[in-house]
This record gives sequence, C-alpha cells and structure tokens, in this order.
Amino acid sequence: MSLILSEEYLKEALVDARRVKKYFPIYGGVFKRRIGEVKAVDGVNVAIIKGETLAVVGESGCGKTTLAKTIIRLLTPTDGNIFFNVPYDIRKEIEELLSTNKNNQRLDSLRQEYDLATFKGRKLKMLRRHMQIVYQDPSTSLNPRMLVKNIIAEPMEIHNIAKGLKAEEKVLELLRRVGMDETHLYRYPHELSGGQRQRVAIARALSTNPDFLVLDEPTSAVDVSVRAQLLNLLKKLQKEMNLTYMFITHDLNVVDYIANRVMVMYLGNVMEAGNKDLLFNKPTHPYTEALLSAIPVADPFIKRKRIILHGDVPSPIDPPKGCVFASRCPIVKEKCFTEKPPLIEMRKGQYAACWFPIS
Repeated sequence: MSLILSEEYLKEALVDARRVKKYFPIYGGVFKRRIGEVKAVDGVNVAIIKGETLAVVGESGCGKTTLAKTIIRLLTPTDGNIFFNVPYDIRKEIEELLSTNKNNQRLDSLRQEYDLATFKGRKLKMLRRHMQIVYQDPSTSLNPRMLVKNIIAEPMEIHNIAKGLKAEEKVLELLRRVGMDETHLYRYPHELSGGQRQRVAIARALSTNPDFLVLDEPTSAVDVSVRAQLLNLLKKLQKEMNLTYMFITHDLNVVDYIANRVMVMYLGNVMEAGNKDLLFNKPTHPYTEALLSAIPVADPFIKRKRIILHGDVPSPIDPPKGCVFASRCPIVKEKCFTEKPPLIEMRKGQYAACWFPIS
C-alpha cells in the first residue's frame, strides 16, 4: 500500500521509491516452469531527504536488504518507480500520468530519462557512483587477494574518477578520513581486524564521492566497543560529506542513536513509518510495540513488559489476503483477515498500516 507523505517532504526527497515490488520466481517440474513467486518486497514506498538517516527495521527475512538493493538497482524491480535526485515537478507529472492507466508517449519518455527502474547498461553504470552500499560482513565483501589500496582505488578506476598517483593520494586521504593511515595501504583484508575491515569497506564506498549510502547492518559483525566507534565515524562522515543514509539493522538501540526516521517492515510490507521519537515513544502498530518491548534496559531495577508474539511468520510465497501480521497480532479482529489495511497518517509524520491502531 502507498505511503502518502506530505508534499513539502516529497519536494526535498533525494530518494523517492514508489510501489516497489520485488518478486523472485520459483521454478519446478520436469521442464522447470514457473510455478510461483516469493514476494520479498510487496508494494513499498520510501522517501529519504538529503542529509537524513532512514533506519529500516524488522525481523530477518522481512525484505529490508532486498528493498535496499532494489532501490540502488543491484536488483531489478518487478514493478514500481525509483527516482534519485529528480525534480519534484517531474515526479509529480509521472505520478499523474501513471494514474490515468493509459499508454502514453510522454510517460514512456519521462520514465526512460528519470525512472531508475528502467535504467540499463551505461546509464545504470553512471548512476552507480552516486549510490553505494556497505555490506554486513567485510570479510566476505572485500576481495581477499587484493591489497587495501587496490580495493579502495578500484571503484575510482572503473568510473574514471582517478588513476595512478592521483588515485593513490585519494586512497590515502580516504583511509585517514575513516581513522586509518598509510601503514594499512599494503595489507590484505585478513591482516586487519574486523573493525578495520569495515572501515576499509566504508572508504571504498566513499571513493566515488556518493550522495546516498545503504548501510546493511554495518556494525553487527563487530564487538560493542568497535560498534560505537563505527557509529560515531558514520555520523561524522555524514555531517562532513552531507551524506544520506538508509540504515538497515536489527538493533533498535543503534536506531535510537543514528536515525532521524524509522520504517518498520514485516513480510515485505511497511507496518509503520515516521519520526524516530514519535515511533519510539508512541507506537501505533502492534508489531512496532512488540519490537520495542524487546529492547534491553541497562538498569536491573527497571522492568519492561515484554510482548511475546506467538505463531510463525506466514510464507512470502502465499501471503495472507488481509493484514500480513494478522496471524500473530495480539489485538486481531475479523476484518484484519479479509482486508489489507492501507498506510494512513496516525499523527503528523507518523504512518501505520493497521485497522485498529494503538491509541
């Protein structure tokens, strides 16, 4: 369902993805025919303004990483529109033309020029330098046979940003920016600690001077002390380089520290989205409330009522007809099983997909 943000907010959006779907086909039988599909992302809208951090949270398998990879076009969307740094009047015109449900030459022309969902080849490659990703585990995302200097320089060479001596100077500058120095230039990833490897991964992502970074659980593979250092580094880099983040995580304490807005996903759908403080203090969706109840409190004298969700997550191959959370919801009603709730504004800047929201 659509997430209708205010016009003022959408005007400032650097990333604006609408009705994004990503289905993975399932093949079976002797002739390997298509017999079904996994609905990993099922009609999600995302808007992120320049300079802010949107945190995406939810259980494993809910579609967070698939959504992020689709937005930066590492995956091709099944349906939907993805806009990056596109003027608001252009996006509005495309939306109006789409609403007519007619084949339109003007619509096709605009989509070919501005809609990332249609980009291919050279045009898609040119976009890559502006949108980068930092993966969860640097031990698998960094080439073990390449020196640190070559790992960071590779994107610059691919995009013809810098080569030779100029590239080496920029590599050293990036290493110093992420808290390392020239002694690390001629090391291989296995010679570095986990935190240092993730710093190299961040430096590599910054080597093309991007505007938008997807951070896919960048602190989950390191210990607590290093996690704090990396989070402080990311906040510092965001301020210095005017970066925009999409931060994927399971750790809601990290969300509280780094995010401006939060989006809660479940089974490929958005359950709730909005300002971090509103969502943390006054959640309106039962699933959000259950997630927040699981945050540990660093005080043995404070007891928090833990909400335990019963039942299993439905299969994304055959999701429920109504609300996808209905089978586990503690306040479920009959309507929840038959009609899918739209995302509606509960409070200013806070949206939830629930027929019976928490007051």
